[in-house]
Amino acid sequence: APWESPPTFYFRKKSAFPSVTWCASCIVHDAHHSKPYLDYQKKYKKKPPSSIYYGKKIELECFKHQILVSKQIGAHDSEIRHLEKQDGMHYRLKGNW
Repeated sequence: APWESPPTFYFRKKSAFPSVTWCASCIVHDAHHSKPYLDYQKKYKKKPPSSIYYGKKIELECFKHQILVSKQIGAHDSEIRHLEKQDGMHYRLKGNW
């Protein structure tokens, strides 16, 4: 929830329990959504349109960053392969994150 102060990541079982590296990479992914939100808000002094922090383009950017960090923290190859297969469309599946 990048609109909350401070921006907040709500854990679900899918993001919290598989492994410590998976949990950390999910935090990184969601934090990456907050940056464009907060940058826009600071620059224009208003709430950004959802396209700034939500949608296929931003999801692919978040996955790219998540993969980079996953490799840096020693995530299992299966986690990295799973991330590399993502097409950025999971945001359309309500509750699938």
